[in-house]
Amino acid sequence: MENTKTKFLASPFILFGILFLVIIGYFLFVLTFIILPTPTEENRSQLTTILLVIMLGGFPTFTLVFTLNKCFSMISFDEEGVHRSLFNHFFKKDFLWEDIKEFRIFNRVDQWLFISKLPTEGLSYYQLIKNKDIIQISFTPNILKAIRKYSSMKIENLNENQDNETD
Repeated sequence: MENTKTKFLASPFILFGILFLVIIGYFLFVLTFIILPTPTEENRSQLTTILLVIMLGGFPTFTLVFTLNKCFSMISFDEEGVHRSLFNHFFKKDFLWEDIKEFRIFNRVDQWLFISKLPTEGLSYYQLIKNKDIIQISFTPNILKAIRKYSSMKIENLNENQDNETD
């Protein structure tokens, strides 16, 4: 096999949603404190100013910080296994192909693929996303191609109209 990695963003759907909220929040922050005329700021109470700073500046910043791992993580597939990391240095997870017990698709707003080191039968979506032995990625046909390049393991809950080869 060739020595290449196929990389995917863990969740483009969540990334664009969070970035949209952050950009809108910062825009409103700039609009409220820089673009609006000065007399409006003098009429505003100190408590109102503090609340606006927290809502329009603090909320987007905290949202971005707390969702960094979910939004910007890269999942890569290669001949060794599946790897997840944030900016190639943080929150690293490595699953070797022989350690992976199950691939399972779970449908929410988006289709999610769970790559697990343990059986996931009977676990709810919330139990799956909180488990440390599971990598979660937004599922696309390109991800299926990358998995099939290195593994022929069955993917649970994969629609019949998609390619689902078994062992």
